Amino acid sequence: MKKKILEYINRYQMMLPGDVVCIGLSGGADSVYLLLLLQELVEELFLKLQAVHVNHGFRGDESAGDQVFVEQLCKERGVPLFVYDRLVGKLTTENHMGLEEAWRMMRWQAYQECLERHGATKIALAHHQKDVAETLLFHLSRGTSLPGMAAIRPVNGAIIRPLLCISREEIEHDLNNRGIVWRTDSTNMDHTYTRNGIRHRVIFYLEGRVNKQAVRHMAEAAGDLEAAGRFLQEEALKRMKELVLDRENCLIILEKFFMEPEILQGYIVLECLKRLAGSRKDFTRSHVSMVRELMSMQTGKRICLPYGITGIRDYHGVCLKADEGVGSQNLEPISLSESLVPVGSSARFFFGKYEVVCGIYERNDAIIPKKAYTKWLDYNKIKNDLLIRTRQQGDFLVIDQNGRRKKLKDYMINQKIPRDERDYIPLLASGTEIFWVVGYRISENCKIDNNTRHVMHIQITEGNTYYCENADNK
Repeated sequence: MKKKILEYINRYQMMLPGDVVCIGLSGGADSVYLLLLLQELVEELFLKLQAVHVNHGFRGDESAGDQVFVEQLCKERGVPLFVYDRLVGKLTTENHMGLEEAWRMMRWQAYQECLERHGATKIALAHHQKDVAETLLFHLSRGTSLPGMAAIRPVNGAIIRPLLCISREEIEHDLNNRGIVWRTDSTNMDHTYTRNGIRHRVIFYLEGRVNKQAVRHMAEAAGDLEAAGRFLQEEALKRMKELVLDRENCLIILEKFFMEPEILQGYIVLECLKRLAGSRKDFTRSHVSMVRELMSMQTGKRICLPYGITGIRDYHGVCLKADEGVGSQNLEPISLSESLVPVGSSARFFFGKYEVVCGIYERNDAIIPKKAYTKWLDYNKIKNDLLIRTRQQGDFLVIDQNGRRKKLKDYMINQKIPRDERDYIPLLASGTEIFWVVGYRISENCKIDNNTRHVMHIQITEGNTYYCENADNK
């Protein structure tokens, strides 16, 4: 089990040496097992551990007992614990939301505070294969596409889930062999909660009457769907540079958009809507169909979409226009002028809304993948301090092996990067030399070759991405 989980952690690069990993600890079997497992891997992975427990007070004495159990467990094992005592009933009344949604909100708030105030760099949650299967069935039944069927991701920003490769039965079997006790939440048997009904009725039936390995098969399929969805999203972003014109508060989807595969069309439309609204929430398959159907209508026809977005058929294609003040088009400039990259060791820091993770490693024979927001550079070719910043006067890129330079401004024009986006794109720079235009290319001056001895791995993502999932804590 330990070897299997360690391989899974390494496959998804969940942790870097020096990470402070905060475990979401409810006291249930899954989270107790995650605590024990990560303690055994502390020295091997060079980690520091802490834990967070949210007492929502909904189950009275039982909730209080969970807190006492967790406090004693962490005390015995020398793990720092942060306890958040929040009344779920008050939150449901004040915000007019259901219990499950309120529980989820309280947990995410606690995780965010651990990241911002208590030095945590990763939040480890104890979801396992049955959670993946349950979420897959839930999303599929309500209506979803590939991102929803991917269910629960192994890594989502600072959120990591090391136990997704194993089953609940394996967890309980190992705990029983070790003589370790855990707490049982009585509400887990209440079928009035949707996910409990799926877990105890639908999945129980599938395992008993269809295939006893149904959960494992669904979890594996969700992994394949997540990889497929990620690939399609990256392809859609590439094609958008040719298919979508960016105008002030308006995105124009050109007619040649229809020459793309239908599944890519859906991803492109959703990305356009997300950019205008600032979120993908509330956009569904029907909204994508409305935009596609508008392309076949007469010039001047229009549709109304969520967040005050209007679709208008014009001579060029479909113009998606947001009402003034809606979405992400009215961005303020990034307040941080620059952030020094602490190269030489593994590090994680923030630049405005972006999370930056980097590290230096010995060169190996692994194939370097092509990714828009993760790069591998020849560290020995980088002579001076590196900064993450936005563009400045005089910036340039080295564009070929002969050292030929191109002004960053000219490069952005050639790439058809909209003018109002150019000031917001993060850059990896040394002086006026740009080593990486994030989301686009790297400089020829730092590419890995046969003489490379040390590799710099750097990943830049929007820092708020790890608060976007609708998955329950375990």
